[in-house]
Amino acid sequence: MRIVLHGPPATGKRMLGERFVVDFRIIYLAVGQILREEAASGSALGKLANASMQRGELIADDVIIKVVLERLSEPDCQERGWVLDGFPRTKAQADAMVAHGIGIDAFILLEVPPEELMDRVLGRLFDPKTGRTYHAKTNPPPKSVMHRIISRPDDTDASAVKRRIAAHDEQLPGILAVFDHLAGNMSVVAKIDGARKPKAVYRDVRQAAASRVWLSWKGLQAPDGTNYRMYTVPRTDAPIARSAYGGWGQASPAPIAPSRTPTVVLIHGIGNFSAVWDKMARAITAQAGLSVLTYDLVGRGHTPMRADSEFGASAHVTQLRTLLTSLSLGDAPVVLIGHSMGGAIAALYAEAHGGPAGSRTADGQGAAPHVVAVALLAPAGLMNPSQVVTVRRFASCAPALLKKVLRKTQLDAQERDFVEPGSDAAVAALRRLVLQAEANPNAFDAFFQSVLDFPLFGLYSTALSLGRTTGLPVLLLWGARDKVVKFTPCHGRWWGALRAARHDGKEGCTLTDVVLPELGHGAFLEQRELVHRPLIAWLKGHVVDSVRA
Repeated sequence: MRIVLHGPPATGKRMLGERFVVDFRIIYLAVGQILREEAASGSALGKLANASMQRGELIADDVIIKVVLERLSEPDCQERGWVLDGFPRTKAQADAMVAHGIGIDAFILLEVPPEELMDRVLGRLFDPKTGRTYHAKTNPPPKSVMHRIISRPDDTDASAVKRRIAAHDEQLPGILAVFDHLAGNMSVVAKIDGARKPKAVYRDVRQAAASRVWLSWKGLQAPDGTNYRMYTVPRTDAPIARSAYGGWGQASPAPIAPSRTPTVVLIHGIGNFSAVWDKMARAITAQAGLSVLTYDLVGRGHTPMRADSEFGASAHVTQLRTLLTSLSLGDAPVVLIGHSMGGAIAALYAEAHGGPAGSRTADGQGAAPHVVAVALLAPAGLMNPSQVVTVRRFASCAPALLKKVLRKTQLDAQERDFVEPGSDAAVAALRRLVLQAEANPNAFDAFFQSVLDFPLFGLYSTALSLGRTTGLPVLLLWGARDKVVKFTPCHGRWWGALRAARHDGKEGCTLTDVVLPELGHGAFLEQRELVHRPLIAWLKGHVVDSVRA
């Protein structure tokens, strides 16, 4: 979630930014405050900024740009996202954001008539201790802080205020030229009437920002309506460039022969959607040199739900099969990586379609397998049936009441995915679910029907089938503190089924078992590095190296 709040002085940007902090637990960055903190730090950039401020001069663009870009690169901004107030103020600053790959989801332009701006600025009061802003007429400070309230010198000079407003108006066309482009079918720029009451302004600003963030997660649409996104391998001869998501890109390994290169398919869990895979997909393409496909399950994310949509095992397998076939991957080698219910879907798909599917090796000798490897991240399918059966019985008696209860408690239940729900990564993941609930009213119904129809337990024969596939690389990865698909006993059931062939004296699958002691169900979101390291090592060792060999 990356938002720019833009407007002339006294349009209420700080108030709006603070509301975003409360609603989305996003990082609010007031550029003036960032510059003051940098000056106080005594850094080289801080000294340059402080010298300009002491002389009453505008701080040079190159100094402001370096200070802001450094702040945006810090981990909290990378994970939680940010809302910028006071940057960019010039076209050069806007160009610098683009040049450094700092993409934005929404550019909110607040419009207020000049005469009202003058009244707001000339009556503005400031609390230097808290940083809060008041107004002599419309929002007077409480008596308890009156002794420290000040007026900034540049807020008391009417001619200076007019010059600041004029400077904003002069720079605005150049800034809009940088950002006024379409994301999907919606402009990134949203113009909001800021002359109304704060509640009405925030309502429209929030809706404009949320809808644009939601649209930024939309990919392409397959013929059956499935929303998907393909992450391709970076060119090895291309320069390393900073991505719109903040990290520096990494050169990929030497490319594999295209006819034999597997595509990695990431399958999300029951209540999520494909945006959760973004950083893992980028890591796989950059470090393992494999293209990655993500998609939204029926009703989740941007994949629509129809009146006749089904949510059992066969329906989810059919959706994936139809998608791969439409992308000419129905006979191609694929690696399936699934989390939670997505892990169960991966196992079911491999059971149904994993064998030779008509594709041939590069030399044309014989059919090659379609599913060449499977990674299961805390997979459902062998859960304890008691709780699920209780929910399903309740649904048969009082479906409306159960839906009402689950809708109220779903977000609280999602927090159980994380050992630390207040961490930057957990906050970002939970915010995605909030936005999905607001933007896609069918998402909860799809989740609810999947709870009722999908085999969250009882897939032992499917697990056995996967384990008995001779030579198939299988990764079983679990957080030992998983409270959703509980590590004990679910991990033991999967491990036992996948090892059953060896107990029978047969070769079976090639099993790699990874347990992450301190992580929970959302391990691949909460501590990505701890998950990416074994996952990418497994991909390199069991997929990439075998193809090159």
